[in-house]
Amino acid sequence: MASTKWLQGAFVRYVVEDVLLRMRARRDIASRVSIALGAALDQRTGVVWNAGPLWGDHCEPFDLRTALQSALPQIDWIIVNDVTATLVSIARQRREPLTGTLMYVTVSTGIAARTWSSALDGIPIDGLAGLQGEIGHLPVACSFRESVLHGRCDCGGSDHLNAFSSGRGLNFSLRRYAILTRRCSNVE
Repeated sequence: MASTKWLQGAFVRYVVEDVLLRMRARRDIASRVSIALGAALDQRTGVVWNAGPLWGDHCEPFDLRTALQSALPQIDWIIVNDVTATLVSIARQRREPLTGTLMYVTVSTGIAARTWSSALDGIPIDGLAGLQGEIGHLPVACSFRESVLHGRCDCGGSDHLNAFSSGRGLNFSLRRYAILTRRCSNVE
């Protein structure tokens, strides 16, 4: 199995090669490239805090923007969370002015939510880590027919919402429910 550092390096090489191919095909020089990444990341800096589905569990913070900047310094790299990018797009496409708060929730390889605040004219983020809405990493208690279930999140944590309700988490939960249902049926 590939190491986290190797996977991160391979990702940077892939992005750089793809950008260079696109620039050659268009005979154009890009000055700015935006990436919407499915990972918990600092919206201010582009540091990826964790990307379990991409790089495995227990990965250290990875400064993706700096890695890309080192490879192609002529590009201004903008790194945002994929859910953040979607919410910004939704908020900007509205026909009427946005008042109050708009929330977008996604369930896929992970579970996340973002809120847009009209009072702040954007997505408020945590001042310490630059995060917002990583609800898939909230600890939860899960049980079925009086049996407590334990699951492992892609980030390496135990009993996070993602472990039971993300795409992979649902697959895990349904298999566990089937096993527990068969056990209960055999008892009766």
